[in-house]
Amino acid sequence: MRANDIAGSVVSAVLGRLIRRATGAMLALLFVFVALGFFTAAALFALQVNLGLLYAELIVGAVYTVLAGGIFVGLVATRGRSSMVPTGSGIGSSAARNAQIAMVIEALMLGYMLANKTGSRRDH
Repeated sequence: MRANDIAGSVVSAVLGRLIRRATGAMLALLFVFVALGFFTAAALFALQVNLGLLYAELIVGAVYTVLAGGIFVGLVATRGRSSMVPTGSGIGSSAARNAQIAMVIEALMLGYMLANKTGSRRDH
């Protein structure tokens, strides 16, 4: 096999798996929306029997508004924590990358030193 054939088969396998997973996720999301519609209809019917149509719709609307507000607050609260290294082109991003590279090099050096220490103990 040529390198192009191998690379092509690897890319198609990875892409195929990604497409299958995305299709499954979209199908699950579709079922969630259908179920949400049925649950909303059932809640409206149950509330309408006790409180009337206007109050039932106001309550269901208020519940959805509170849920959306909670999700929005959660997204705003966690927006700065998406990654440890900033993706911007500012001064901080190159310094953070350099610090991470330095930590990796330091960890490799420490591992090498520890490996040599354990090897010298076996010789004695």
